[in-house]
Amino acid sequence: MNEIVRLSMLLEIYKDLITEKQKNVLNLYYNQDLSLAEIADEYGISRQAARDNIKNGEKNLLDYESKLGLLDKRIRSSNIFDEINLELSKNEANKEVIKKLNNKLKEIMEE
Repeated sequence: MNEIVRLSMLLEIYKDLITEKQKNVLNLYYNQDLSLAEIADEYGISRQAARDNIKNGEKNLLDYESKLGLLDKRIRSSNIFDEINLELSKNEANKEVIKKLNNKLKEIMEE
């Protein structure tokens, strides 16, 4: 998985566990694709301070993931969901059962 995509996903999962400033700076950097200079201008800080905020935020996100593993669990669940969905789509025997199972799988994925 692309590191930028991974960090963006980690931010989505753990955003409430990091500081507001780290959350905002990481969002600007990874999701809005702003440069260090643009982030520095936005906050009235140096480019080095913007970089430090990003690096500290990344470290925190990676620490949380190493301890909790929520992104890895989400990816594994998604892969299992895809496998089950593929198998269900091969079996046209009972469309109502397949529909119910698909709905339950979607509920699990949204948790």
